[in-house]
Amino acid sequence: MQKFVLLFLSKSPNSFEEDPPNVVLSFNNKQQSFTMSLTESNNNNTTFHLKLLDGEDHILEEVTNNKTMNLFVDWLPTFGHGL
Repeated sequence: MQKFVLLFLSKSPNSFEEDPPNVVLSFNNKQQSFTMSLTESNNNNTTFHLKLLDGEDHILEEVTNNKTMNLFVDWLPTFGHGL
């Protein structure tokens, strides 16, 4: 997780700080697309903000009441020897 967080902290042209990734949250055979940004990271916790992409229908109630979800990041730059 630490290497993933560093992608948001880097100031390089390919960093997530400069170009936040699109992500897909998958649950109950449905998908929602967002941009992801780092909100906070410390030794114990990391918090991300997901902003719904334009044109997506908001179904927060279905997301909130779901126990199983998968999050897919659309692009992951080369960073060292992998995550």
